[in-house]
Amino acid sequence: MIKAARTDPEHIRLSDGWEGVIYREWGFPPDVIEGWDAMALDYGDAGIFLGYGWFEQWWKAFNGARSLFVVVLLKDGALKAVFPCCLNASIDDARKRVEITSLTNDHTCHYDFLIDTGQRHQAISHFVNLLRMSRPDAEICVEYAPSKGGNISAFIGELQRDGMPLHRYGGPWAPWIDITGGWRTFQGGLSARLKNTMRKCRRKAEGMGKLDFEIIRQCERLDATLDSVFAVEFKNWKGRDGTAIKCHPDVENFYRLLAHWAMRHNHLVLFVMRLNDTHVASVYCLISGQTVFGIKAGYDETFGNISPGNLLYEDIFKYLYGFNDVKVYNFLGACNPWKMEWTQNSSEYGSIRVYPRSLRGWSDYGVKHGWKTFLKRFDAAKQLKSWLDKEK
Repeated sequence: MIKAARTDPEHIRLSDGWEGVIYREWGFPPDVIEGWDAMALDYGDAGIFLGYGWFEQWWKAFNGARSLFVVVLLKDGALKAVFPCCLNASIDDARKRVEITSLTNDHTCHYDFLIDTGQRHQAISHFVNLLRMSRPDAEICVEYAPSKGGNISAFIGELQRDGMPLHRYGGPWAPWIDITGGWRTFQGGLSARLKNTMRKCRRKAEGMGKLDFEIIRQCERLDATLDSVFAVEFKNWKGRDGTAIKCHPDVENFYRLLAHWAMRHNHLVLFVMRLNDTHVASVYCLISGQTVFGIKAGYDETFGNISPGNLLYEDIFKYLYGFNDVKVYNFLGACNPWKMEWTQNSSEYGSIRVYPRSLRGWSDYGVKHGWKTFLKRFDAAKQLKSWLDKEK
């Protein structure tokens, strides 16, 4: 049985032996944490972004004005699902709005619900029912979720059956490389332009001095190493645009907390390139299962003439192809052109926004997304459109 938490969570009785527990402050019983992490492990390699440890570091750094709203579902006292969410309040058009949102922001790599797969549809149904009972006036927003994931598809299906207005968006995201073939085969498949650039830049760099490639898993002076990693990331367009880690104290705090947590659990990998002992490029990664996830990359644009980022990635991939335990390198984030030079593989991620099943909810939906989006769901609307197109 789940023990009472220190923060006095709210318990909501549901049907068929189910119970919902809403945690509004950070503080969970050990058995909840254990069950949470067990489901994250069963989820697969991307479960590292859904486990208790990831969200704990995230909440410490970014809680700000958010109010916690983590929903845990129990079936006959056993943990069956975790929905990491929060409450956001905003003033829009002189009206106060409340959103139940995924526990995410711009530094989220992957989000999903954690659910015992044998209980997926029941758990999703009870979650939607709980939201309707506890905050019927709230909008719901889920971001950075796999568009074709089983949990998200079940969630959308339940919302649609419930007649709730919703808008979804999806697109290519998180390019990845299959690290199961030989290095020579992979290298041979790269574009002639990229191979030529790397060949010229490496020759130029070696003419400037000693080029070193370093892999850091454990480090006694981790904060000093992170100082150098963050400084390099700042020394280019990210620093000028204000998007570098060092530009925001809460962001820097998050990546420091995350690195310390990851190193304790053997998930941290820092790849560093130096030229004559000068740090010129680095990639901050996490390793989970058979996947290396690229969290943050940076280079010193003072050395832009040798393309240190590309040279570092070449060394990383060459190293990983010889490391039998790794099968995938995931760039994460947007499918930027520089990433797509290395691979044509990508995933599809998206967001879902759900409006209350009320006059105001339908009105807000229509204003923000237009009625055409809603009507496209129905066969009659599709048939009408087809007929009109023929008449033109």
